[in-house]
Amino acid sequence: MTLNVPVFRLQAPPLAAALVQRPRVDEKILATPPGETCVITCAPGYGATTALGQAMRSRRCAWVALDATVTDEQARGLLAAALGADGPDLDDLLAALTTHQGDWVILDGLDPDIHLELTRDLRMLVQRLPASVRLAISTHCRIGPFARVTALDEQDLAFTADEAFALIQAIVPSVDIEDAETVITGADGWAAALVAGASQMRVARQWRTDEIAVELLGAWFAELPPHRRDFLIATTVLAELAAGPAAAVTGDPNAAEQLLELETAHAFVRPAPAPEGHSGRWWVRHPLLTALLMQYSYAGRVAAHSAAAEWFMASDDVPRAMHHLVASGRSEDAGRFLTHHESELFAKGRADEILQWYDQIGAGYHDRIGHLIRVGWGQALSYDIRGADATLALIGAELAARREAADRDPALADDSWYADEALLRGYLAGFHADTATMISAGRRALAPYSEALVTSDATQLAPLVTVRGMLLCGQYEAAHRLLQAFEDRPFTNDIIRELRLAGLRAQVAFENGYVTRAAVHVEAARRWALRMEIDETRLSHFMPLQAAACVEMERGNFSEAVEQASTIAEHSEAIGNLSEAAWAWLTVGRANTLRGDYPGALRALTQARALATADTPDTGMLVPLNQAQALAHLLAGDPVRAERLIRGLPPGDLRSLLWARAGLTRQPALARRTLEGVRGQNPRVESLRHLLLACLHLHSSRRMAQGHLRKAASIAAANGIGQLLSPPMEDVLEFARDTAREYQDDDLLWLLKSRPADDVEPRVRELDTSLSRGELQLLAFLPTRARNADIADSLGISVNTVKTRLRRLYAKLHAGNRDDALARARERGLLES
Repeated sequence: MTLNVPVFRLQAPPLAAALVQRPRVDEKILATPPGETCVITCAPGYGATTALGQAMRSRRCAWVALDATVTDEQARGLLAAALGADGPDLDDLLAALTTHQGDWVILDGLDPDIHLELTRDLRMLVQRLPASVRLAISTHCRIGPFARVTALDEQDLAFTADEAFALIQAIVPSVDIEDAETVITGADGWAAALVAGASQMRVARQWRTDEIAVELLGAWFAELPPHRRDFLIATTVLAELAAGPAAAVTGDPNAAEQLLELETAHAFVRPAPAPEGHSGRWWVRHPLLTALLMQYSYAGRVAAHSAAAEWFMASDDVPRAMHHLVASGRSEDAGRFLTHHESELFAKGRADEILQWYDQIGAGYHDRIGHLIRVGWGQALSYDIRGADATLALIGAELAARREAADRDPALADDSWYADEALLRGYLAGFHADTATMISAGRRALAPYSEALVTSDATQLAPLVTVRGMLLCGQYEAAHRLLQAFEDRPFTNDIIRELRLAGLRAQVAFENGYVTRAAVHVEAARRWALRMEIDETRLSHFMPLQAAACVEMERGNFSEAVEQASTIAEHSEAIGNLSEAAWAWLTVGRANTLRGDYPGALRALTQARALATADTPDTGMLVPLNQAQALAHLLAGDPVRAERLIRGLPPGDLRSLLWARAGLTRQPALARRTLEGVRGQNPRVESLRHLLLACLHLHSSRRMAQGHLRKAASIAAANGIGQLLSPPMEDVLEFARDTAREYQDDDLLWLLKSRPADDVEPRVRELDTSLSRGELQLLAFLPTRARNADIADSLGISVNTVKTRLRRLYAKLHAGNRDDALARARERGLLES
């Protein structure tokens, strides 16, 4: 394969001459068994590339150097070139791996947010890795979990006191070990070496700060964020002065602006009144800097960390506060502070940090099982589904061991964690569409608590788990009643629970026919997300966007609904959330049914069924899927398959409505008796009942048909059910127009206006030309010949989303490539010639 790439991206970086050897890191990397994977997860600056380079210096390896400038497509090409593959496709890469002559394959700098497809393919590569080859990956965020992996993180790579001292001494032999140890406790990895080394170098001669940075760390320092760079520069000089004018502190004419920006942004220095007889702006160092750079005793360092923790806790700076709380041994304070902020951090996708902190404080703060449960919830709420499943297995083993111990000694009996374990098990069952476990676990968690104890964690999560299970298996009215029972109960100020609650309220309201109320809950969830800076991709996993797609469908925006639901399905399937993906495909099937695209509806519903039954063959999700599939078959003119599915549904109003619809023309008397037995509280059910009664009376009693039709329209309009008359029944539609004109019925007029216009009825329009807003945006880029990455940057979306929308656009235009799509769009008048 020929690939025009820089050669340096396929070579390990050269190692610095004065590099400090770290055998403990080498040993951990090289301890990866053959056929398995080593994943290094750390922020920039911890030397992951250097560590890999050291470990591989005498070994055969295929090296791929990635960064933010390398696109997903280029990354796959680089990996193919490194392996000597015939092409970048997954099959070619797998074939090349089996014949690879080296011992290791290195992916250095993988970014899951940029290299999306490559990250997805890694799951298959890891599973089929030959026994003779090991894979090593360095990345800045969690990309697993993988089944067989050796994991290293920032704690493994951070310099120990001896290693940092060795690095500094290699450059400045006169450094004192006490100085190095003291500074290292206040910073991480390379940053510690910079602060300590620069302080000593200034004593030797007048180095400029940029010279210090280049001498010690080279290009790494230049790549740091500006605020981090400014902080390090300031601290190296402030180590010598407690206070003073800005210019004297830094020796730089622009120091006043620099320190002012530093003060307002990060509070490492703060303003002080000018001494008597002096003018200008003065600064005082943060006590943290003085303590860490000047204190030499262990007790002094603990006191300094404790003081620094108070400083950062007051400003809600979670990372720095946690660092100093742990360093000062205040485990209980650290646990309380983290518990107070964990919901906000989980909602922002910072689960990795939370789990690392719990690992640090868990032994001293939590009961072992309590610690595991918190870790399991963190993984579940951040959609690390496989990791959460593994943690749940550990919790089950711990509980089994305690049960055995209690059998031997009744005094050791402790039932305090069983309800919490059951609740977590039920929540995780939702990802695998195991609705029975969800409902039973939620009810079990609720059972031990009385009415007065509904503020506990278990009773706040239990209704959400139970309602979600009821919703997935079609028990809409039961879910609605349970949510109403907890409507006025106090919930803790937990961002993720609030978002999930809003999403559940929206979806339950929609399924029960309260479309207007569902739209209100969707907007409430979006306001929560906006306040917490949560993007729409993560919001899709909280269910509000599922309900939003349904609301768009009810408003007649079928293309928009299908696009939203398809995007949710792709995101959910990628992280293993099978039930959410199946529900999204169910929404696609419903939307296609309403707009008359019955083959498209059946394809989407088949995909939903495959996902729902992948882990749980007898899932309760088959109920709503069978309901939707029966309606699609019925409207597509296949009553035999429809009736077979209807017979398998549990008794209820929706089953009765489907039977009645199936018997409208063939068995009207049976259909009428069936409808008379439907008496639900669901506005959607009630409006459909009146509509079907109107159909039955259409040719026998015009007055009764009009009465039922107007009643159906009144209920539908009051609750925002806009597609009651879709898909069209021509005789009913014409009768509805006549009735609306005769009675000037506002509700009927609203229903008729909510439907797609007559000139785009499914029977006479070309469905393929109904482009969504996103597809129209992409269409405008086709003549520019812009790359997918450039289009993604311009629209503020991911490259993967661009590819998905392009595939849909090409399919609707019946085009095989961009040139065909341009030609067909111009033929249809969608683009100017």
